[in-house]
Order: sequence, then C-alpha cells, then structure tokens
Amino acid sequence: MVVGTPVAVVPQVPMGPSGSVAAVVANDGTLVYMPGSGELGPERTLVWVDRQAQETPIPAPARRYTYPRLSPDGARVALFINDQQQDIWLWDLARATLTRVTFEPGQDTYPVWTPDGRRLLFGSNRSGVANLYAQAADGTSPVERLTEST
Repeated sequence: MVVGTPVAVVPQVPMGPSGSVAAVVANDGTLVYMPGSGELGPERTLVWVDRQAQETPIPAPARRYTYPRLSPDGARVALFINDQQQDIWLWDLARATLTRVTFEPGQDTYPVWTPDGRRLLFGSNRSGVANLYAQAADGTSPVERLTEST
C-alpha cells in the first residue's frame, strides 16, 4: 500500500495519453527515466549497442521512436512512432528500411513480438478504449482484436 503526500522526484518526465510516464523503478530502488516534456517527446535516432557497450548508429531517419522491440531473429525492430499517425512501424536492419505496419485511426502502441516472430501484439484505442490486437508482422492478414475491454 502506498501512503503519504506525493513528491516530485525529477522534473519534466513525459506523460503519455493513458497517464503512463517514461520512467521505471527497479527492485533495488534505482529510478531510470527519460527526461523531456510533452506527450510527443523528442525525435531520436536508433543505435545498436553490443555487450561491450559499443554503439553503432542505425541509419534510420530521426523520428519520435518509442518502445523498440527486437524481433526474435534479431533482423527487425518494431517501434511505436509517436507522431500524428501514432502507429507501429518496423525497421529492417539488413535492408535499412522503415515500414509502417498499422494504419487504422487511433493510437497503436507497445508492440510485442510473438516468439516465432510472425506476429506483433500491440495495444490500441482504435475501438474507443484500449484493447489488445494482433497482426501479422508482414501485413498479410487482417488485424485481430484479442480483448473486449470496456
């Protein structure tokens, strides 16, 4: 149970439309956050970081990338781009291409790969309220609504 008066720990942490913040607290109490303000957030570039902490730039254009998720085979990255469309996109690492995956009105966010890498699951408010959806990563099948949340 949380009790007491709220206290600001760090200023200007972006808040999403659902009230979520760009921050997480680890079990040991460590706070990690993304500084900034506003809902859209800053444009970012993508980098590949190896196990020795060496960064290699990825030649994707600067966009408002959020929630990157590497495919199980390591060949693609699913991303939410927080712009006017608010859709899921895929960056193909070998082909160096950025492809839009979702197209419906509403915010499609939090992409997650299925273990076989064939489908993406994501949250969306396209039905008016947030629900879970699934779609073939290659776009060959229609979007499937997985939940009926009110």
